[in-house]
Amino acid sequence: MGLADRVLSHAVRYPSSFLCSLSRGGSLGFLSLAVMANYDLTPRIAPHFDRHLVFPLLEFLHERQLYADEEILKAKIELLNNTNMVDYAMDIHKNLYNTEEVPQDMVDRRVEVVARLISLEEAAAPLISFLQNPNSFQELRTDKQYNLQMLNDRFQVRLSF
Repeated sequence: MGLADRVLSHAVRYPSSFLCSLSRGGSLGFLSLAVMANYDLTPRIAPHFDRHLVFPLLEFLHERQLYADEEILKAKIELLNNTNMVDYAMDIHKNLYNTEEVPQDMVDRRVEVVARLISLEEAAAPLISFLQNPNSFQELRTDKQYNLQMLNDRFQVRLSF
C-alpha cells in the first residue's frame, strides 16, 4: 500500500481530521487534483443546502483548485440564476467570458429586481421614517398589543408567522 493509498484510507476512516488538515493549509501535493476531486462531497451535499451556504464551499474549491476556474464560475452563475444578486452574476459572467457584454436576460432580470426594490422601499418608507425618528419611540408603550395595533393602523404592519 503506497503513501497516497494510506492517506486516502485515513481520509475515508477519519474525514474530519483529513478536512481539518486541509483547511489549515495542509498540503497533499502527492495526490493529483483529479484524485482529490473524486472524494469531493460538494456535489452530493450542495443540493441540500441553502444557496447562501454553497458560496463558501465554491470559494473553498476555487482556492484549492480542485476544479477548473471556468467550472466554478459556471456553478456560481447557475447558483445565482434565481436570486436577486443579478449584479454579482453579471460580474461573474464578464469575468468568465472576458467581455463587457452580458446576456439580455440578465439585463432584463436586473430591471425587474431594481423595480421591485424601489417599490418595496416606497412601501416601507413611512415605517422606516417612524423608526428613524427618536421622538416616535415615545409613542410606543410597554403594552405589545397596543404597539401592534398602532403600527397596524398607521402603517398596515401585521405580525405574521
